[in-house]
Amino acid sequence: MQSKRSQELFDRARAVTPGGIFDSQRKTEPAMIAFSRGAGSHAWDVDGNEYVDYHLAFGPLVLGHCHPEVMKAVRAQVEVSDIWNAGILEQEVQVAEKIAHHVPSAEKVRFAVSGSDGIFTAIRIAKGFTKRKKIVKFIGGYHGTNDNVLVDIAPAFGKSSGPHLEAEGVDERVTETTITVPYNDEAALSRVFKENKGEIAAVLSEPVMHSAVGCIRPQEGFLEFLREITQKNGSLLVFDEVITGFRHAIGGAQSLFKVVPDLTVFAKALANGFPIAVVCGRGDVMDKLRPVGNVMDLGTYVAHPVSLAAAKATLAVLETGKPYEQMTAASESVQKGISASIEELGIDAHVSGFRSIFVIYFTRHEIRRYSDLSHINMAAAKKFKVDLMSRGILTLPLPIKRMHVSAVHSKADVVKMIDTCHEVLQGLKAQQLVAKA
Repeated sequence: MQSKRSQELFDRARAVTPGGIFDSQRKTEPAMIAFSRGAGSHAWDVDGNEYVDYHLAFGPLVLGHCHPEVMKAVRAQVEVSDIWNAGILEQEVQVAEKIAHHVPSAEKVRFAVSGSDGIFTAIRIAKGFTKRKKIVKFIGGYHGTNDNVLVDIAPAFGKSSGPHLEAEGVDERVTETTITVPYNDEAALSRVFKENKGEIAAVLSEPVMHSAVGCIRPQEGFLEFLREITQKNGSLLVFDEVITGFRHAIGGAQSLFKVVPDLTVFAKALANGFPIAVVCGRGDVMDKLRPVGNVMDLGTYVAHPVSLAAAKATLAVLETGKPYEQMTAASESVQKGISASIEELGIDAHVSGFRSIFVIYFTRHEIRRYSDLSHINMAAAKKFKVDLMSRGILTLPLPIKRMHVSAVHSKADVVKMIDTCHEVLQGLKAQQLVAKA
């Protein structure tokens, strides 16, 4: 694909930002691409190249780019106000009421700007409520960029036992208060509670691990175990539904698994891409926040009117139920089609998915926790993503990063994805980059 204008913009960007990119996760390969517009399930770059979007901005675009009802609401809001940051807004109450109505854990609601903000607030609430200092997270789980959780996200395989800091600049003391254990490992979590009796404020987990590992489902009974062991030990269960919430179900993944946490954080799909997050949960726990309690959460851009307008419109569309039927059906078709190609070509790989999210793991080994990812052919996985992009499928060259389907992906989009994946897999096999099953 031609990329002259994209390259020119990239050259200019390198002069004003480190590496020429404004978020290190957004890198495209083999060349940097500058995007210009999106509509529905498609996106275009500044050179006029068109893509079927299976990236969807890491998942927020549950209704696709520029959904007419969402954009109509946003335009109407822009005409009457920008920002207040005083008192309350009618939209705040309306959106909070909707969330409380649909989400099992949401007795009370507070807004935030991003998932990272929401997680930070949830951890602070948990520590304030329990008067304890330690939290538990799972190895391979990404929960935003605050120091408390930048631990054991992607530790090197075979490294000595952690926890390991994810990046430079993180306060090393967080390893004294953040404990990490393997996902789906009840015995390991039980040991941690025994060794830290009366010290653990909360267990933090995605209901389905999507963030940094693709798609790892909870084993049968695991989420119920999390609920049981936290209640037994006087700790809180915090669900990170930044990805799963409002994408997998309007009540969050917790409504599908029938496990109700004490606190939940939502973000991405709530406003179809506009910046907003939510911390919600048990009334007595949420009442630790000021002005009722003494846990602080502040922010000039919290509950921005434009984002609230987008959230209200997005929820109205999602409440019909049709988007969930459409995106789940499309995703299942894509997953079946890719799986059929893998079987036909005899490649050592498999598709792992949950409703509208899926990933291709280049191994037949079952992925139950982070350490299982060591079996993946990462080189093949990355080449697979790069080759998809060069053929008009928008994704990122991150080997185990999930892909997403929206409610507006058409049958033609599904066929395009299946056919392109088959072509790319054939190429990888011909180049002997993938092992035989």
